[in-house]
Amino acid sequence: GMAGPQDLTSLEFRSLQADDITALEELHIECFPVRYEAKFFQDSVSGKNFSVAVFDKGQDPPRFAGVLIAQMQSSANIEDKLLDFSFSSRKLAYICTLGVSNGYRSQGLASVLLSKLLDHVRTDSSCKAVYLHVLDSNNVAIRFYERNNFQRHKYLENFYVIDGKKCHAYLYALYMNGGKPPWTFRGVLSWWTSLPRNLLSGLVSWGKRSPPQSICQV
Repeated sequence: GMAGPQDLTSLEFRSLQADDITALEELHIECFPVRYEAKFFQDSVSGKNFSVAVFDKGQDPPRFAGVLIAQMQSSANIEDKLLDFSFSSRKLAYICTLGVSNGYRSQGLASVLLSKLLDHVRTDSSCKAVYLHVLDSNNVAIRFYERNNFQRHKYLENFYVIDGKKCHAYLYALYMNGGKPPWTFRGVLSWWTSLPRNLLSGLVSWGKRSPPQSICQV
Protein backbone atom coordinates (compact mmCIF):
# COMPACT_ATOMS: atom_id res chain seq x y z
CA GLY A 1 0.00 0.00 0.00
CA MET A 2 0.89 3.66 -0.19
CA ALA A 3 2.97 5.08 2.64
CA GLY A 4 1.33 7.56 4.98
CA PRO A 5 2.51 11.18 4.98
CA GLN A 6 4.46 10.60 8.18
CA ASP A 7 6.62 8.08 6.32
CA LEU A 8 7.40 10.49 3.49
CA THR A 9 8.36 13.61 5.41
CA SER A 10 12.11 12.96 5.19
CA LEU A 11 12.01 12.01 1.49
CA GLU A 12 13.01 14.25 -1.43
CA PHE A 13 12.13 13.51 -5.07
CA ARG A 14 14.25 15.04 -7.83
CA SER A 15 16.00 14.32 -11.14
CA LEU A 16 19.39 12.63 -11.10
CA GLN A 17 22.51 14.82 -11.02
CA ALA A 18 26.11 14.15 -12.01
CA ASP A 19 27.30 13.43 -8.46
CA ASP A 20 24.61 10.74 -8.01
CA ILE A 21 26.36 8.35 -10.39
CA THR A 22 28.19 6.17 -7.83
CA ALA A 23 25.08 5.73 -5.67
CA LEU A 24 23.06 5.04 -8.83
CA GLU A 25 25.43 2.25 -9.89
CA GLU A 26 25.34 0.76 -6.38
CA LEU A 27 21.52 0.77 -6.32
CA HIS A 28 21.43 -1.07 -9.66
CA ILE A 29 23.82 -3.72 -8.35
CA GLU A 30 21.58 -4.14 -5.28
CA CYS A 31 18.27 -4.27 -7.15
CA PHE A 32 18.86 -5.87 -10.55
CA PRO A 33 20.44 -9.09 -11.85
CA VAL A 34 21.19 -7.44 -15.23
CA ARG A 35 24.40 -5.39 -15.54
CA TYR A 36 24.20 -1.99 -17.22
CA GLU A 37 26.84 -0.21 -19.29
CA ALA A 38 28.56 2.98 -18.11
CA LYS A 39 26.83 4.96 -20.88
CA PHE A 40 23.42 4.13 -19.41
CA PHE A 41 24.39 5.70 -16.08
CA GLN A 42 26.01 8.70 -17.79
CA ASP A 43 22.91 9.32 -19.92
CA SER A 44 20.74 9.04 -16.81
CA VAL A 45 22.61 11.57 -14.66
CA SER A 46 23.19 13.99 -17.57
CA GLY A 47 19.49 14.40 -18.33
CA LYS A 48 19.52 12.49 -21.63
CA ASN A 49 17.20 9.94 -20.02
CA PHE A 50 14.17 10.94 -17.94
CA SER A 51 14.83 10.25 -14.26
CA VAL A 52 13.21 10.71 -10.88
CA ALA A 53 15.07 9.63 -7.77
CA VAL A 54 14.08 9.61 -4.11
CA PHE A 55 16.47 10.41 -1.29
CA ASP A 56 16.05 10.00 2.46
CA LYS A 57 17.15 13.32 3.94
CA GLY A 58 16.76 11.85 7.43
CA GLN A 59 20.09 10.09 6.84
CA ASP A 60 23.45 11.90 6.85
CA PRO A 61 24.48 11.97 4.08
CA PRO A 62 21.02 11.56 2.43
CA ARG A 63 20.46 7.94 1.38
CA PHE A 64 19.54 7.01 -2.20
CA ALA A 65 16.23 5.18 -1.66
CA GLY A 66 14.96 4.54 -5.20
CA VAL A 67 14.92 5.60 -8.84
CA LEU A 68 12.96 5.38 -12.07
CA ILE A 69 14.79 5.87 -15.38
CA ALA A 70 12.97 6.08 -18.70
CA GLN A 71 13.86 6.81 -22.32
CA MET A 72 11.65 8.87 -24.59
CA GLN A 73 11.70 7.12 -27.97
CA SER A 74 10.26 7.64 -31.43
CA SER A 75 7.66 4.95 -32.08
CA ALA A 76 8.98 4.71 -35.66
CA ASN A 77 12.23 3.26 -34.26
CA ILE A 78 10.61 0.55 -32.13
CA GLU A 79 10.51 -2.91 -33.66
CA ASP A 80 7.65 -3.94 -31.36
CA LYS A 81 4.81 -2.02 -32.96
CA LEU A 82 2.93 -0.81 -29.91
CA LEU A 83 0.80 1.90 -31.52
CA ASP A 84 -1.92 1.98 -34.12
CA PHE A 85 -0.62 3.11 -37.53
CA SER A 86 -2.23 6.53 -37.10
CA PHE A 87 0.26 7.18 -34.28
CA SER A 88 3.32 5.89 -36.15
CA SER A 89 5.27 9.14 -35.87
CA ARG A 90 4.61 9.63 -32.17
CA LYS A 91 6.70 8.97 -29.06
CA LEU A 92 6.81 6.22 -26.47
CA ALA A 93 8.27 6.25 -22.97
CA TYR A 94 10.32 3.13 -22.14
CA ILE A 95 10.90 2.33 -18.47
CA CYS A 96 14.51 1.13 -18.31
CA THR A 97 14.69 0.57 -14.57
CA LEU A 98 12.48 1.09 -11.54
CA GLY A 99 14.13 0.11 -8.28
CA VAL A 100 13.69 0.79 -4.57
CA SER A 101 16.43 0.07 -2.04
CA ASN A 102 15.89 -2.76 0.41
CA GLY A 103 15.11 -0.65 3.50
CA TYR A 104 12.45 1.38 1.67
CA ARG A 105 10.32 -1.26 -0.04
CA SER A 106 6.61 -1.88 0.59
CA GLN A 107 6.05 1.79 1.44
CA GLY A 108 4.54 2.84 -1.89
CA LEU A 109 7.69 4.52 -3.22
CA ALA A 110 7.60 2.66 -6.54
CA SER A 111 4.04 3.92 -7.07
CA VAL A 112 5.12 7.50 -6.39
CA LEU A 113 8.07 7.20 -8.80
CA LEU A 114 5.81 5.74 -11.49
CA SER A 115 3.20 8.46 -10.95
CA LYS A 116 5.85 11.13 -11.52
CA LEU A 117 6.76 9.57 -14.89
CA LEU A 118 3.08 9.36 -15.85
CA ASP A 119 2.59 13.01 -14.85
CA HIS A 120 5.52 13.91 -17.12
CA VAL A 121 4.06 11.88 -20.02
CA ARG A 122 0.68 13.61 -19.61
CA THR A 123 2.37 16.96 -20.29
CA ASP A 124 3.59 15.70 -23.69
CA SER A 125 0.57 14.89 -25.84
CA SER A 126 2.81 13.36 -28.55
CA CYS A 127 3.79 10.53 -26.16
CA LYS A 128 1.15 7.84 -26.63
CA ALA A 129 2.27 4.95 -24.42
CA VAL A 130 4.58 3.84 -21.63
CA TYR A 131 6.08 0.36 -21.95
CA LEU A 132 8.62 -1.95 -20.30
CA HIS A 133 9.98 -5.47 -20.16
CA VAL A 134 9.81 -7.60 -17.02
CA LEU A 135 11.11 -11.06 -16.13
CA ASP A 136 8.29 -13.57 -16.40
CA SER A 137 9.24 -14.88 -12.94
CA ASN A 138 9.15 -11.44 -11.27
CA ASN A 139 5.66 -11.75 -9.79
CA VAL A 140 6.06 -8.70 -7.53
CA ALA A 141 6.79 -6.46 -10.51
CA ILE A 142 4.06 -8.04 -12.65
CA ARG A 143 1.45 -7.43 -9.93
CA PHE A 144 2.73 -3.87 -9.49
CA TYR A 145 2.38 -2.96 -13.16
CA GLU A 146 -0.99 -4.70 -13.56
CA ARG A 147 -2.27 -2.85 -10.47
CA ASN A 148 -1.21 0.35 -12.24
CA ASN A 149 -3.27 -0.55 -15.36
CA PHE A 150 -0.44 -1.80 -17.58
CA GLN A 151 -1.55 -4.57 -19.92
CA ARG A 152 0.48 -7.60 -20.94
CA HIS A 153 1.28 -7.21 -24.60
CA LYS A 154 3.67 -10.00 -25.54
CA TYR A 155 5.72 -12.94 -24.21
CA LEU A 156 9.39 -12.92 -25.26
CA GLU A 157 11.37 -16.15 -24.96
CA ASN A 158 15.08 -15.96 -24.07
CA PHE A 159 14.90 -12.18 -23.77
CA TYR A 160 17.41 -11.90 -20.93
CA VAL A 161 20.66 -13.74 -20.23
CA ILE A 162 21.28 -13.68 -16.46
CA ASP A 163 24.31 -15.50 -15.01
CA GLY A 164 24.62 -17.40 -18.28
CA LYS A 165 21.01 -18.62 -18.15
CA LYS A 166 18.34 -17.65 -20.69
CA CYS A 167 15.28 -16.08 -19.09
CA HIS A 168 11.94 -15.03 -20.52
CA ALA A 169 10.15 -11.70 -20.36
CA TYR A 170 6.78 -10.05 -20.78
CA LEU A 171 6.24 -6.73 -22.52
CA TYR A 172 3.73 -4.50 -20.72
CA ALA A 173 2.22 -1.26 -22.02
CA LEU A 174 0.02 1.55 -20.74
CA TYR A 175 -1.66 3.69 -23.40
CA MET A 176 -1.97 7.43 -22.68
CA ASN A 177 -2.89 10.71 -24.37
CA GLY A 178 -5.30 8.93 -26.75
CA GLY A 179 -2.78 6.29 -27.88
CA LYS A 180 -4.20 2.99 -29.12
CA PRO A 181 -2.64 -0.43 -29.67
CA PRO A 182 -2.39 -1.82 -33.22
CA TRP A 183 -4.72 -4.67 -32.30
CA THR A 184 -7.10 -5.63 -29.52
CA PHE A 185 -5.48 -7.68 -26.78
CA ARG A 186 -8.02 -10.45 -27.37
CA GLY A 187 -6.80 -10.66 -30.95
CA VAL A 188 -3.10 -10.90 -30.15
CA LEU A 189 -2.88 -14.68 -30.02
CA SER A 190 -4.70 -15.35 -33.30
CA TRP A 191 -2.72 -12.59 -35.03
CA TRP A 192 0.57 -13.90 -33.63
CA THR A 193 -0.03 -17.55 -34.58
CA SER A 194 -1.15 -16.62 -38.11
CA LEU A 195 2.11 -14.81 -38.95
CA PRO A 196 4.38 -16.36 -41.57
CA ARG A 197 7.29 -18.15 -39.89
CA ASN A 198 9.99 -15.99 -41.50
CA LEU A 199 8.27 -12.82 -40.25
CA LEU A 200 7.85 -14.33 -36.81
CA SER A 201 11.58 -15.09 -36.48
CA GLY A 202 12.37 -11.52 -37.52
CA LEU A 203 10.04 -10.11 -34.90
CA VAL A 204 11.47 -12.08 -32.00
CA SER A 205 15.14 -11.62 -32.91
CA TRP A 206 15.16 -8.13 -31.40
CA GLY A 207 14.97 -9.56 -27.89
CA LYS A 208 18.28 -11.35 -28.38
CA ARG A 209 20.22 -8.14 -28.98
CA SER A 210 20.14 -7.11 -25.33
CA PRO A 211 18.31 -3.78 -25.37
CA PRO A 212 17.99 -1.84 -22.09
CA GLN A 213 15.87 -3.90 -19.77
CA SER A 214 13.37 -3.04 -17.07
CA ILE A 215 13.22 -5.21 -13.98
CA CYS A 216 11.11 -3.69 -11.25
CA GLN A 217 12.16 -4.28 -7.64
CA VAL A 218 9.51 -2.81 -5.36
